[in-house]
Amino acid sequence: PVAPALSARFAAEPRLFSADRFHPSSAGYALVAEALAPHLRALVARRQADAA
Repeated sequence: PVAPALSARFAAEPRLFSADRFHPSSAGYALVAEALAPHLRALVARRQADAA
């Protein structure tokens, strides 16, 4: 669910790429982490609830 939004941001903001224009820059990785964090937190919470 985060790929379309990230794709648009990366296309609009070249600073999100490193010098090789393939890999994310530190700002790009931060954006990806920010986008994925809520989904990962929810997954961990579900797993913890299932284990309890």
